Amino acid sequence: MKYDIFKYIIIFILFISTFICESLGLGEKPQKPGRPTPEITSIEPSLTSGRIQRYRDILELPRLTPCPVSVSGVSEVKCSLNGTWKFNPTPSGEFWKSDTSIGADWDKIQVPGEWVMQGFSVPENFAACYRRHFKVPLSWKGQRIKLRCDAIYSDAKVWINGAEAGEHEGGFTPFELDISDFLEPGGENTIVIMVKSESFSDVLSLGSRYAQHPLGGIRHKIYLFCVPELNIASLHVSTVFDKEFSNATMQVMLDIANESSYIDKTGRVLENRLRI
Repeated sequence: MKYDIFKYIIIFILFISTFICESLGLGEKPQKPGRPTPEITSIEPSLTSGRIQRYRDILELPRLTPCPVSVSGVSEVKCSLNGTWKFNPTPSGEFWKSDTSIGADWDKIQVPGEWVMQGFSVPENFAACYRRHFKVPLSWKGQRIKLRCDAIYSDAKVWINGAEAGEHEGGFTPFELDISDFLEPGGENTIVIMVKSESFSDVLSLGSRYAQHPLGGIRHKIYLFCVPELNIASLHVSTVFDKEFSNATMQVMLDIANESSYIDKTGRVLENRLRI
């Protein structure tokens, strides 16, 4: 399944080529416009937006929820997980289940940061492990809780309180997991992340070769935030100019998710999602 990335790359290149040609009117020499005051002339559906919509459906783009400024009934909507973690370059056993496996072979490490830059060496084709405890406010109960990792190099798997929450491959891309069902708001929780430097993504990006050392680790910020069950799942705003570069069309693509799931008569869990 990971090798389907080639299909996604080809589709993305075709989409970008079509979009640029239609937006810039290649083959025609654009006139140099002045700088008139912007004026909203109309609000209507766009053919380009529909085309982008079809590509989004094909690619099944990962969700990156906009972090809200505030949530009703919640004092703090964001919780940073940056700082000191426990680290083991060669964990053994079921290290993700409990603290009983934590011994002298676990050292402190700072997140974000590469492990090699902090004096650690991970054997080739081995997965290292990060672990830490954290608390989230009791007021987060009933909200949807998202874990956002801005970048982990390059193959990662996440456990929350001993339960597998998800995984991601791609050393330079952010990802998000909904961990609402695994947390205990108001109590102490444990997050464990297994990280492997070598992956197909590392081969494609040539990241380790470019850096002249094996890249690996939680390289960028990692944090939690909460959103209401009815929330904005994604938001993208773009501006497209006409051929004369005198007028522009603002396109807004918005996904609204209702994550207050319910069970129907057949036992299926149903969720609602509206895409505009």
